[in-house]
Amino acid sequence: MCELPDVIMRLNLLINAGMVLRDAWSMIAESSDTALGREMKQTSSDIRNGMPETDAFNLFAERCRTKEIRKFAGSLVQNIKKGSAGLSESLQQLADEQWDEKKNYVRKKAASSEQKLLFPMLMIFVSIIMMIVVPVFTNML
Repeated sequence: MCELPDVIMRLNLLINAGMVLRDAWSMIAESSDTALGREMKQTSSDIRNGMPETDAFNLFAERCRTKEIRKFAGSLVQNIKKGSAGLSESLQQLADEQWDEKKNYVRKKAASSEQKLLFPMLMIFVSIIMMIVVPVFTNML
């Protein structure tokens, strides 16, 4: 999920530069070693082996099993069927949505990590206070 916005932006950039969807997909797939990249490589291989692009993208969405990727693949299939006139705008809109979702996900992770660090910070604070207070009391006796 975290790398999907980057993949969409790169795909949109390559398509705007004049590459065909199939070639842009293959280039991105070959440059990535992540789980999403491996699935993209499989889809690229399916297309090279003669599978229709719409079927390959639908199969890609089924293998990944996330709603974000299903939406991405659905957008690609829809634009292949109706023609690629609005593909760039569609990918840009999808990339913006995915960046917003990624930001929200990172914010939630940051909030949960703050809660996890509260107890250790409290223990450090107490130990520092003890290091200051104990010598004062021992000198008073």
